[in-house]
Amino acid sequence: MPATTVKPDTTWHYTGDISPEDYGGKWFRRTTGRQFQVIELTNMDEACGRDNEGHDTYVVELALVDLDAIDAETQASALRSCGPEDPSDLTDAWRAVVCYEYGCKAPLESWEGNAWGRLLRLARGEAHMLRRDAREMARRMKRPVNKIGSTAAEYMRGDVNSAIARGVSEGRHDARIMAKMGGVDELTIDQTSDARPADWMPYFVGYQDGLRGAHATERGLAPEYEHGYKRGVLVAKGDAVAPGWIKTAK
Repeated sequence: MPATTVKPDTTWHYTGDISPEDYGGKWFRRTTGRQFQVIELTNMDEACGRDNEGHDTYVVELALVDLDAIDAETQASALRSCGPEDPSDLTDAWRAVVCYEYGCKAPLESWEGNAWGRLLRLARGEAHMLRRDAREMARRMKRPVNKIGSTAAEYMRGDVNSAIARGVSEGRHDARIMAKMGGVDELTIDQTSDARPADWMPYFVGYQDGLRGAHATERGLAPEYEHGYKRGVLVAKGDAVAPGWIKTAK
């Protein structure tokens, strides 16, 4: 029997208080397969009280939840934490909302302001654009969304280790500390931070340019140049350790 094709949903479905402008709420819709867009409106005055004095009243966030990208164990944890007592007849749409509540979401964009209707229009416009533009959507999913450098896709999956591993390879102090807290021995951390890439020459040039804050202007730069440049900028700012192998590079 052929698999049933689930059509995208052009209608936004609402869940939340009867007065979203006062207490917040969420709108969700299926984009394709088991992927859902979610827009959340938060009244920061109501959520934070006096701590929000002097700041915008509303925050609107757009996110994606892809049930096929979130493993079964994580979904089960989400259901236990945020779901109904009997999740057996839960639809994919509501399962996606539960995963969103649990934090399994890919942040795509956010807006702040005092006119909640305008912010929602901006969010829906962005959602429509991303639904049509697969290339831009893929770029957003690869974009870092937190301080440790997790991409939107990794954040949705609850994958912190990938960002930590990248951070350690970049010599970043915060990633090295998190790796150590996670039980990685200091020798392994140092070896990873000091590892010389196979294509080391453009990395070295990029690193030196990063230290000086002078990025090369020619087109078609090798990827390792960019990696080296980023490392140089981090070292210059004091956010990363210098790669030990560069001391002996000729």
